Amino acid sequence: MTFDINEKYGKKEKLPNWGTLFNNKGDKSVAQIVSEPTEMPCRAFSGGMPGEALFFQNNKPVSQSALNLSLPHDPITQFVFDVQTKDGTRYTAWMDKYKKKALIAAIKSGTPCLKGGMIAMELTELVNVGTAAPRKLYEVQLKAPKSAE
Repeated sequence: MTFDINEKYGKKEKLPNWGTLFNNKGDKSVAQIVSEPTEMPCRAFSGGMPGEALFFQNNKPVSQSALNLSLPHDPITQFVFDVQTKDGTRYTAWMDKYKKKALIAAIKSGTPCLKGGMIAMELTELVNVGTAAPRKLYEVQLKAPKSAE
């Protein structure tokens, strides 16, 4: 993983989360990818602030402080990039959990996720898992930029 001191400490425009557009089954958004997709660790959030990095251990998400270092573990990662919708609104796409699975499935179907390309995401299913919030499942379609076709 590369480290850019200007990106870490420089002022960066804070964009709204693209995921806020997906609340009900059938919600769909189409946007252009306007920044290079990157992979970064998922973090636990507390009070709206990012906290510790999360890891998979024994098929469960575990925070860094609760990690048993004598057992195998893998970091939980997400893909992050900025998108712009047709109306000109810019968002940050945080592709974690089921959004990430849907994005990987779209990439495996043969279309790359590249800056300048298009992405369409739809909330296809809300699954009741016995918690306050249902599990959201998505479908993603990609269109490569003209220069990559």
